[in-house]
Amino acid sequence: MRYLSLACAVIWAGILYYLSYQPGIDMAPLFSHQDKAMHVVAYALLGIFCMGALPKSATGYRPVQLWVVTAITGMYGLLDEYHQGFIPGRFSTTSDVLADLAGGFLGALFIYLLARRLSR
Repeated sequence: MRYLSLACAVIWAGILYYLSYQPGIDMAPLFSHQDKAMHVVAYALLGIFCMGALPKSATGYRPVQLWVVTAITGMYGLLDEYHQGFIPGRFSTTSDVLADLAGGFLGALFIYLLARRLSR
């Protein structure tokens, strides 16, 4: 299962990179802060996949693993936003990086808590 999670993390990171490489288009949002919600969901999936790729003990994951995954997804989000600054019609924003970081944390936290719950 760890190898499948690792493969999913790599593929999802590639998909995120591909999507951020696309030129910007003007679209009316369906709801307020739609862009931030999409960042949170996208990076929550990355956090889920990254957490699943790590080894766990009989009692679940260690807290340090949660923070490592948060750091990894946050750094990927930062690099992705930096990269977007060079794409026509795209912009790099701090709020997007924070949404990416929050999403990575929430996804990793979900798996962390689920593993703890299932180990009881």
